[in-house]
Amino acid sequence: MKQFLQKLFGKKEETCSSGTCTPAAPEMQEDNRTLDLSPEEFSKELKKQNVILIDVRRPEEFNEGHIKNAKLLPVQELSEEKIDALGVNKEDNILLYCRSGGRSGHALHMLQAVGYKHVRHLDGGILAWQEKKLPLEK
Repeated sequence: MKQFLQKLFGKKEETCSSGTCTPAAPEMQEDNRTLDLSPEEFSKELKKQNVILIDVRRPEEFNEGHIKNAKLLPVQELSEEKIDALGVNKEDNILLYCRSGGRSGHALHMLQAVGYKHVRHLDGGILAWQEKKLPLEK
């Protein structure tokens, strides 16, 4: 069961031998880009062209403040049809975020499971973004 959940949610644990633990390497996708981006890395990615930014929080959270140009698609409503309705293609560069990184991590794996190839998310979510004093819109 533990291995299944790790595979499904992409969680990797530390490896420990002879009393010394080594953190797992960041999870990578096919094109060798890490899936989890720090707020600084996320901010840099947002400046690139052809990036689609999706906020997977609830509408009331989105209305309290969101990253500029984010499209709202709550994780509970995430489906291939709804993502297609946003004009997103399976080859597009997609950036996801939520409050703390849990929902966007789940959404990332859901999108990968249906064939989206270039999906990454904000590690630590909007809380980490705000901690670095990066801008939000209301």
